[in-house]
This record gives sequence, C-alpha cells and structure tokens, in this order.
Amino acid sequence: MDASSWMLVIPLLQAQGYNVLAVQNPLSSLEDDVTVTRQALASLSGPTTVAGHSYGGAVMTNAGTSAPNLHSLVYIAAVAPLEGLAASLDAYWAAFTTALKLPNLSDLIQCLPYL
Repeated sequence: MDASSWMLVIPLLQAQGYNVLAVQNPLSSLEDDVTVTRQALASLSGPTTVAGHSYGGAVMTNAGTSAPNLHSLVYIAAVAPLEGLAASLDAYWAAFTTALKLPNLSDLIQCLPYL
C-alpha cells in the first residue's frame, strides 16, 4: 500500500483543520519503511497522531517508539506487533497469522465510543 491510498481521507482531515502528511514508504523492507516513517515524524512539530492500515501497523508501531512528538497511534484494520517483537516482516506476519487463529473475533477487536 502506498500513500495514495489515503487520498480520499486527507481532504476530510484537512477540512477539520488537521495538518496531514501521507508517508510514501519504499516498501523494500520493514526496516526501510520504519526509517522513512521516523524521518517523516521528525519533520513534524507538535503532538502527532499516526494512522496506519494493515502492514502500516507494524511500520508505525516501530517508528513511533522513538518519536518525542508522538501523541497516539491509530490502527485501521492493522495488527500491532507485540511488545519487544523484532522489526522484521517475518515477525509481523507471524503475529498477524497468530492473531487470525484466535478462537473469538472479539479477542481481536476493541470497540471504543465515538467521541
């Protein structure tokens, strides 16, 4: 998935007054994608919320660990790596497939009230 997948969401957020940056990751490795995302986070000032979908969950989790301006992470149909999980695509897919084997879908979903 590349940054263009957010092109319909970006104007909606901007209309609400948010500054929006869609990161175009090289998709060459999880490590490279994390590096590019960390650089993007470093270029922003003020509290920053990062949203990711699918594989982007692994990228933003790893990138956000050292970002002093990180306010929150938003997972959109994304799997977050377990704490301490190595930053590798193999580890990401292992966590993803393990999550899919959970016996109850409610174990995967946390519903939060809309604010």
